Amino acid sequence: MERCPDCGGKIKGAQVCARCGAFDFEGLTSWVCFPCGAQNAHGQARCTCGRERTMECPACGAEMGFTLETCPRCSVPRFAFGAAAEARGRSEEVQRQRDYAKALAVRLLPMACVGILLLAISTHPAARVTGASLVGLALVGEGWALLSHRQASRRLE
Repeated sequence: MERCPDCGGKIKGAQVCARCGAFDFEGLTSWVCFPCGAQNAHGQARCTCGRERTMECPACGAEMGFTLETCPRCSVPRFAFGAAAEARGRSEEVQRQRDYAKALAVRLLPMACVGILLLAISTHPAARVTGASLVGLALVGEGWALLSHRQASRRLE
């Protein structure tokens, strides 16, 4: 996996590092000021627009000065940025899985309600079988959603 020589962030074949703005990875890296788009020479601490070179903290996403050794918002030291980025990515993946499980449970609720309604008010055998099937499918789906949510929660531990 390719890493930015300036900040150690993953670049995956990108032309510009999304975390610190470094580019020209073959030689001495230059950097791009994201607010104004100016290209600056390697080692230059300020952009031609006057703005200090910054980067994104992989732990909390805060913008921080490129020369700082720790993030001013979350105090993660720069040497631990790789582990912090990995942990943040894992946490975001778990949150996506939890959100999906919740959305699935909400989508299945109307199916269960229709099934219960068919079972409660219908006297026709086919309608009752349909109602029972809908309730059964909704229960299986809700069970899967609950299991998925719990697995996501355990991944955070």
